[in-house]
Amino acid sequence: MFDPLPLFHLGAITPMVACVAGGAAFCGLARFDPDSAVEFLKQIRPTVAYPIWETLWLQIVRHPRFHEIDLSMLRDIHLVGVPERLRDYQKAMPTTRLTSSYGTSEGAPATFTIFSDDEECRINTVGSPAPGVTLKVVDPETGLNQPVGVSGEIVYRGPMVFSGYYNDPDGS
Repeated sequence: MFDPLPLFHLGAITPMVACVAGGAAFCGLARFDPDSAVEFLKQIRPTVAYPIWETLWLQIVRHPRFHEIDLSMLRDIHLVGVPERLRDYQKAMPTTRLTSSYGTSEGAPATFTIFSDDEECRINTVGSPAPGVTLKVVDPETGLNQPVGVSGEIVYRGPMVFSGYYNDPDGS
């Protein structure tokens, strides 16, 4: 698994723990820069990439040496971004399955798309709640539940939500 995110971020910690649990190799960068990322991808030829933010992947795709990377082994790339750009990535890498998620630093991923979701779902949504997650969308001013299709604040709870910040009893 290629993950260019820093190890202090859940975007690296969560996949690294998954790699340990599944017996997979975790390949990260000490610091992201497009030159290093392109060279690293050329060498490791990952089967899974977890750059999370499509803006990071964009720096790799637009790199002048991107064409030197053999991505034939890449089965899955996990990206969060605007549907238009995600659709472009999926078209550019037709043998790679693009997946997505939603989460926060305080609560890790709460939703995921999965391999069996169709392409439209994987590009236009962030999937379904993870096992054990309760999720709702509320009006940010009233706290009342919003009907399906109405914007609001995403509120969720589950085993991955942390209980507070270190040495901050008020949680502020």
